[in-house]
This record gives sequence, structure tokens and C-alpha cells, in this order.
Amino acid sequence: MVFTDADMAGDLDHRKSTSSWLFTFAWGVVSWQSRLQKRVALSTTEEEYIASAEACKEMIWIKHIDVRYHWLREAVEKEELMLQKIHTDEKPAGFNEYRFQIEDRREKASKEKEAGKEPTNSCNGEIKTQASLLHLRPLPDHPTPQPPHLPQEVIASVTASSDHRSSTSLLILSSSTALDHRAQARPRPLLPDPCSKPQISSSSAVTLPVAGLEEEPEGEFWRQPEGYGYRPCLGFSAVYRQASKGMMGDRRKYLMVVVSGGMNQQRNQIVDAVVIARILGAALVVPILQVNVIWGDESEFSDIFDLEHFKRVLADDVRVVSSLPSTHLMSRPVEEKRTPLHVSPRWIRSKYLKRLNKEGVLLLRGLDSRLSKDLPLDLQKLRCKVAFQALKFAAPIQELGEKFAMRMRSKGPYLALHLRMEKDVWVRTGCLPGLSHEYDVIIHEERKLKPELLTARSNMTYHERKLAGLCPLNAVEVTRLLKALEAPKDARIYWAGGEPFGGPAALQPLTMEFPNFYNKENLSLPGELEPFAKKASSLAAIDYIVCEKSNVFMPSHGGNMGHMIQGHRAFGGHKKFITPNKRQMLPYFLDDSLPESEFNRIVKELHQGSLGQPEIRKVGRDVTAYPVPECMCNSTDTISAV
Repeated sequence: MVFTDADMAGDLDHRKSTSSWLFTFAWGVVSWQSRLQKRVALSTTEEEYIASAEACKEMIWIKHIDVRYHWLREAVEKEELMLQKIHTDEKPAGFNEYRFQIEDRREKASKEKEAGKEPTNSCNGEIKTQASLLHLRPLPDHPTPQPPHLPQEVIASVTASSDHRSSTSLLILSSSTALDHRAQARPRPLLPDPCSKPQISSSSAVTLPVAGLEEEPEGEFWRQPEGYGYRPCLGFSAVYRQASKGMMGDRRKYLMVVVSGGMNQQRNQIVDAVVIARILGAALVVPILQVNVIWGDESEFSDIFDLEHFKRVLADDVRVVSSLPSTHLMSRPVEEKRTPLHVSPRWIRSKYLKRLNKEGVLLLRGLDSRLSKDLPLDLQKLRCKVAFQALKFAAPIQELGEKFAMRMRSKGPYLALHLRMEKDVWVRTGCLPGLSHEYDVIIHEERKLKPELLTARSNMTYHERKLAGLCPLNAVEVTRLLKALEAPKDARIYWAGGEPFGGPAALQPLTMEFPNFYNKENLSLPGELEPFAKKASSLAAIDYIVCEKSNVFMPSHGGNMGHMIQGHRAFGGHKKFITPNKRQMLPYFLDDSLPESEFNRIVKELHQGSLGQPEIRKVGRDVTAYPVPECMCNSTDTISAV
């Protein structure tokens, strides 16, 4: 039940009205608020209308929480996890690399005052009673923190009692890290200012920088696209669910797959491996990750992904086993080294099912783009379920990625860029980095020595490829695009990608214009990245997490990572994703006579529809990049939702 009210011009200083609302559930209060309205209401109707609108916004948010987080209740019922209350005295008050301990200092301050001493927690002669002071203790093996410079923006909202005899007030601080690229490129811890005025709010005790829950940052660049009510819809048909019952008990057929390429390419192949196993009614043996000859990465599936989570999420779709059972160890697998491109489920069954039933084991290699992009609805939904729900990164990777994302977000919103400026990228695409003649010669020579690396159309010149939108953007072009889209000069930018050809100088146009420029190397504390040394897939996974959690994401070129993050951000609520409109904007980049203001206006207009808005998947496109309408629906759709 919701109660809402407002007084009329109750604030004698500014003549603003006060909105109040109260939410109850099972006769208990669950949320409430009383605060001044942002504008002066001119009538009782207007002030009541404003109060009602604020209450409705809270009600919608509470419904969002109900849908988004009730999986926790289901997980407890399935005994997948157990919730246990831990007393405050028995748990660390903070997380990440520092432990924060909260103490109530009122009693000590009172005794000091009685003894005629200056209270140690006084501010301008007044004892601070609204919130407990905060003490910092570094964890073992961590550097001693610098003296705090007390930034206001990381202070969490505090619910405090004016009764000094009440129990200790609570102050919860998000784990935040200042990013200073100058001092050895190492972050410094941020602490709250104990003498700053806490933001008292009766509706919420804590404000945390959690993706999806924080208030939208100010500024047009950070504004999120309209999602038109689309939400994940992964309800499978009755026919699909009925077929699952028979498949789960089948112990005769097993599919083995070897996936190749980088982490994101392997991820796409794993998605299709699950779908192929479903088509064949076979159990899937945990995919084998082929050793990457370029990076020498020998990681296994469980090094990159949470294997138990993978099995659990897919328990009703495909049976996943860690290895072949003893009954099949001596079986001679049916091996198919080269499946044609874009095959249909019917082709899969006609080609493999009879032999699989006979031999019991099928081995497939190189599944990249082998399965058709256009599958029946249930199989498209399964693709989304694997990509966005089952393939969760292993705990050490997930924790460090989230830690880096929180450090980036500690002082506000951030932009993530996936920059494709590595030497092999310029060689493979048939493009040039735009640095100098000497660098162009190096790329040309490399391409002559290894012509098989060229994946772009060999009959096109570099200039033709550029105008066709087939080349990655270089640092100058990325900078001009961001400026045209009104990215703030003080925007915090996380960049993912390999070492750029030309070294740090290749990034100079970007770093000169946007100095708050970071990657995982200068975000990490000493030793944090050591467990992932020479593990390119793990490092790519960390980049993926930080990029997926950013406020805005933009790739400089297409590719597996960009497409997967595009779909992931859409599935998570259509978070802003800038798709550079290279084909249409590059002619303007080459026009030196165009005034900068006119260039910015044109480029901004060209990207109005390329900011992550819901886009209906077209035939031939990957559903994991464009999940609407197969995997997402809104109130006008008839697709059932889970």
C-alpha cells in the first residue's frame, strides 16, 4: 500500500512544498521519504501531483527490484546458496583492497570534552553526531594509504538518529579508488570527509555506484537510450520443454568440441556448441580450448569460465559433463574437421545424427560461423541463455574485473573504448595506421611476407577500404568522433585492447584531449595482475567485464568482442553503445575545408540512431548481438517471459 501527501509552501525560506510518501508491505514500512520539491508549486493540485509522481517513480523502481532480484529467493529454495546473518563485529566493514572499520566515537568525544580537551572528532567546534567517524586499516601486504584528501562525491548517504543515546549510526562506503595517472600510474584510496555534512535521506541509507541502480549522470553524452520497455524474454515453448525431459536421461550420445581463436571468438563457438548439442540430443563434454599459438595461452575452460555455473544454468537444456564416461572412452569418435558455413539444424541432423547414434561420440573443430544465424525461436533463445546467463567468468577474473570497474566509477561515469590498433589488425584489414610513412612501410612489408593474413578484400585499395568503413578508426578519428558527440574533456576513459602499433605515441591524440585515460595495467595495485600473466584470455575477460559495466561503450572497429558486448548491454537494459558510422562519416573526416562546428553537427546527426537503441535483428545477423525480438520483448509482444 502506498500513502502520499504534500504540504503547501511549507518551506518558509523558499516557499517550496514538501513531498512525502510511505510504502508498506504486510503492514510493515519498506520505504519512505520526505523532502522538499525541486520547484515552487503554484497550487495544492500541483504540489499533490508532484508528490504523487515521485511516489509512482519509487513504486516502479520497487517493481524493478522485485523482478530483477527475486532470483535470490529462487536460488535459496533450490538450495543453490545459503544466506546467513553475520554480526557486524565479525565481518569486515569494507571490501576490495582495504578494510574499513566503523566506530562510534561519541562517547570518547564526550569524555574528552568533560576533561577539557578538544574532541578528536570535532569539526569547527561542533561534535559530529550524525555519522560515525571512519578509520582505515590497510590489509596485510598492501601499501600504506596516502593521507586522505576527503572527496565529497564518495560519501555514502547516512541514516542517522538525532538521539545521541541511540545505537551507532551506520555509514556504508563504496569501495572507491582515486585514479591518478601521474603518480606512478597507481590509484590512491579515497576516504570520506568526516567533517562534511552527510546527505540525510530517510528513503535510502546508502548510495552505491552499482550499474543499473545509480542515478543517471548529468550531461547529454551520458544519457542512456530509450529502451521502449524491452526486457529479457527466455520462455521456451512447451514442445522444447517436453523434449528436454527425454534428453536429460540420454547417456548414449556425446558431443566434443575444440574451440579456437581469442577469448571472444571462443565464447561465440561455445554458444553454438551448446546449440548443436541440443539439436543432436547429445550431452556436451566441456569444450576444449585450443592452445593459442599467437599468445601461448594454455588456459582451460574452467580457468576462464565458472564451470559449475555453466552446468547449473543449462541443466534444463543440455547435459554438460566434465569428461567422457568410462563406457565411451574407447569409442572412436566421428570427427568432422571442417563444417560448412551457416548450416541449418536439418543439415546437422542429416550429417551427424546417424553416425553419432552408432559411434556414440562426435568431435567437432572450428565452429566459428558454422551454424546458421537464423534458427528456430527456441534455439535462438538458447543462444542468448548461453551467452548472457550461462557463460559467467571464473571468480578470480570476475572479482578483479568488477574491482576495476568500481575504481573507474569511483568518481562518476566512465566511457570504455575497445581500440583495435595492434600491428596484426592493420595487416589483416589491409589498412594503414595513419602514423607516418615509416609505419606504413612496415605494414606493407609485413603484408607482402604473409599475404594469407589479409582478410579484407584484396582487390580494394586502402583508400577504398577506408571509405567503405572496413578500417579501424585511429586515435585521431576516435578523438574527433568523441568530441563531436560531446564527450566531456574530463571524461574518464577505460581502453581495452592490445598494445597499439607505434606504442604510446599512437594514442597521444586521445590522451592529449582526454587526459583521464586508463587501462587495466595502471588501474591495478601491485601484484593484482600477476596471476594472469601470459594468460591472454583471462586478461581479455577482465577487459570485457570493465567494458560491459561502463556507462558508455564504443568500439573502434567491429569484431567478436564488440558484437558480444553490444548484445550483452542490450540484454541488460540497452545501455549506451556507440556504433561508429564509419561509412557515412569518413568523407567528412577527409574534408579539410569543413568548419569544426559544422563537422561536429553532421557527425552527431549521423549517430542519432547508433547509440544502443533497441534494434530488430535482421536476417543473417547474430542474435547475441541483436537480441530483439527473439530474446527480448516489451508489453506489445506476445512472447512469454520468464
